[in-house]
Amino acid sequence: MILVAGISTRILVQSLSANYKVIALDCFGDLDTLKHVVYWRKIKRNGLEMDEDHFLKIFTVTVQELCPVAWICGAGFEGKINVIESAEKLLPRFGINSQNLNKLFKPKIFFSQLKKNKIQHPPTSITNNNTVLMP
Repeated sequence: MILVAGISTRILVQSLSANYKVIALDCFGDLDTLKHVVYWRKIKRNGLEMDEDHFLKIFTVTVQELCPVAWICGAGFEGKINVIESAEKLLPRFGINSQNLNKLFKPKIFFSQLKKNKIQHPPTSITNNNTVLMP
């Protein structure tokens, strides 16, 4: 079993369910998600974001009860490297390592890598508080 977590896990669940048993933790639990999972739990939200403490609580319980082999983080973990690393202590995560993932959350590093690798992107500017602005 693979555990997927995020604001909405529908696309991940649908992609994985043909080959794996899937556990989903998300904020919606829509019918398209529920028909493809063996287990689902709701992540509470604080406004538009996941409640980090609640996520870690239900993640811990779900891992202990169902013993998935790994997890995948979806949308909603942007900038939450501490939450990802806390969850990784309980269950291995599929994807790039935390150090490289953290670089994606730092716009100056991210856009310098795009430039270095000659990957085109729209014009951007970055404010002092790391907000990315696009004209």
